Amino acid sequence: MSGLVDNPRCDLPVAERLSLLLARERRWEELGFDFHKVIDVTFPLKSSTVTLSAGIFGGVAMKECRYMQIPSAATEKVKWEEIHTEQTIIIDVPCFYEPDLHQTLCSQPRTVYTNAAKPHTLHDVRVHLNQLSTGEPHPDVRWATISFETREEFKKPKVFMRCAGDNMVLVLQDRGKRNKPNDQVLVYEWRTGELKLSFSAP
Repeated sequence: MSGLVDNPRCDLPVAERLSLLLARERRWEELGFDFHKVIDVTFPLKSSTVTLSAGIFGGVAMKECRYMQIPSAATEKVKWEEIHTEQTIIIDVPCFYEPDLHQTLCSQPRTVYTNAAKPHTLHDVRVHLNQLSTGEPHPDVRWATISFETREEFKKPKVFMRCAGDNMVLVLQDRGKRNKPNDQVLVYEWRTGELKLSFSAP
């Protein structure tokens, strides 16, 4: 009735899950709030993208990502987590149904001189796999970073990224207006870094 699905990874007893579900529904019916909390921002809030989704608030500014988990009780302490990278961060994706995972995707252009008369640009893409709770590299991964480069015909790549179970899916598009190449779809197993599937799509 609530339009929700059961989370097979949840280890809470059924009675407790039912209690949480009923409390959630009461809140929607009453629009009641039992606490409020003021959270200090202890750094300059300069963000090009801001995330407010499923209990996470944060922002990305160039090579930095700062975020916090929104408290569910007035007594719950709030801590800002920070991730710093060498490349420009394009997108960050908190993964709520995967165990404590936070993905940060970076991209950096690189000029390749295979033909001296006509150099071309590739984009080095890196996906950093961190713990959502600490901002540190995730302990369950074989490699803390998954790296690949875009195809030569991608002039202005745009990347969409989602995680589901053990799979991390990336869709690369070119933002050019004319003669755009086909999209590139990549499926990785995020724990091992193994590329499971790669194909082009119109």
